[in-house]
Amino acid sequence: METPKSCLEVDFHGPIAFRFCKDVAWAYLPKCDEHYCNILTDSNDLSPATHKIFEIKGPNAAGTKRGQGFKLVELAWEWGAGPEAKKCYCILKLPSPNLIFGLRAEYVKIDVPGKRGWEGVYARGLRFWYSECNVAPTINPATDLESPNKFDASYFGHSNLYQMEIRYRDAKHEPASAHHEDAEHCSLRMRKLFPPCDKWKVNFEPPKTRIGGPHPVDCGANPLVFSDGITL
Repeated sequence: METPKSCLEVDFHGPIAFRFCKDVAWAYLPKCDEHYCNILTDSNDLSPATHKIFEIKGPNAAGTKRGQGFKLVELAWEWGAGPEAKKCYCILKLPSPNLIFGLRAEYVKIDVPGKRGWEGVYARGLRFWYSECNVAPTINPATDLESPNKFDASYFGHSNLYQMEIRYRDAKHEPASAHHEDAEHCSLRMRKLFPPCDKWKVNFEPPKTRIGGPHPVDCGANPLVFSDGITL
């Protein structure tokens, strides 16, 4: 009998910019005030060191396409090799996933000088799905993960599925009423990594109300999704 193939699911929460290439995907975390990154699995709660590049290995690279889910703020990549790690909280490098899914959409209005912008309900999180991950995932350099425990992405109750969550959020735990200001601040910090995106005017004030509860998992700033030489 053929051994079932293992899969990997990676969920990202927070103001993160993503770049999708043919075989590689990058996640750029901006430097936001009082924000911290945690990499969570059923066994781990890791805190990656700042200004480092971490590489996640294990899944097979694939041609990335959009799956079901909420709309994404997408644009073409035009920043060469990308921002340096010293300008970011940290950078994650992963194989390109099979599918990406927009998560937990909320209202945003983005005005771009001289160009068409975005307005509507757009994802504030992103999921990577890998259909083949037949080697246990690893993160390197492991010495910069600030944890005494070995990384383990096993998903309890699912023998053929690995799972991890990458959460970048503020440590102040303020109520949702204060999160629009934080979202605007984080969005600007993220967009400054990719000028002239920092010239955009971004408004997160919804016409009615938030979809989330009083203490959301992140500030609500939408991620940026860049395609580099591919079509999502």
